[in-house]
Amino acid sequence: MCRRFGFDDGAASAGIRVPHERATTEVMSNAPGIRELTRRLIARATERNNDPNSAPAAVHAACERAYIELTRWVGPTGSRELLRRSLAQAQLEHGLLKGIRVGELSEPGLNGVAEVIESEGPSPVASALEDVLETLLGLLGRLIGNELAARIVENAPHQSGENEGET
Repeated sequence: MCRRFGFDDGAASAGIRVPHERATTEVMSNAPGIRELTRRLIARATERNNDPNSAPAAVHAACERAYIELTRWVGPTGSRELLRRSLAQAQLEHGLLKGIRVGELSEPGLNGVAEVIESEGPSPVASALEDVLETLLGLLGRLIGNELAARIVENAPHQSGENEGET
């Protein structure tokens, strides 16, 4: 499950709402639309993947595609920070994600996925990456609304890799 911001009780008693690192295990946006969007993106990535038995590769590809599409709308720095925050939140529940990091602007995306799959196994990594994607979409949905978030990541043409090798 993805996480929702919790609030520091001490600050709340002073009338200040301050997010803290511990969060509940509920879906960030509490919107079933985000979970469904996550599943649709993963299903599309699975269809494009040459190995239908490779769930982590499909989920990783869905994360990468969402990241690329976000870059077009919020810029490389904004999309990188959204991905970093999503990864950090998912790491609270999935310790195995500590081996995965967000690349620098020169090498965007998630790095270290193959190594974590090798050490932890495909199924737990696929589940953890699905939570990263769902958290990313939930954060975006909180910023701009779930409907617009869905349009950004679903309706934009995917250019990376589809026509590679063709002239």
